[in-house]
Amino acid sequence: CRLPRGLRDFTIHGLPTIFPNRQPNCTGSLRFDIRRLQGIRNELDLMWPHLKNYRESPSFWKHEFEKHGLCAVEDPQVFNQYGYFKFGIQLMQKLNLLKTLMKYKISPHDSRQYD
Repeated sequence: CRLPRGLRDFTIHGLPTIFPNRQPNCTGSLRFDIRRLQGIRNELDLMWPHLKNYRESPSFWKHEFEKHGLCAVEDPQVFNQYGYFKFGIQLMQKLNLLKTLMKYKISPHDSRQYD
């Protein structure tokens, strides 16, 4: 693995969409454009990296947007490519999984397992 420097927390793999009681229309009319993510690029690099090789993160983001984001843009909270990734970042910050687990005395460890 080639992880980004400063990675000390859980990361986002994807943000799948769920629309209760209806099937979204994932038309694919939007095209992934890395330039639209410039304002959140640093956050994406740390929170949504490609874990095998962080230098390939943009291709990973493209894959995730095409797989999940095209459906997510139907949600008014998401709306577009930038919104899809920004929503994922905000959700990750709000949940703060590492802090929540540490509150219950569960912390990452190389050899300790939890039941």
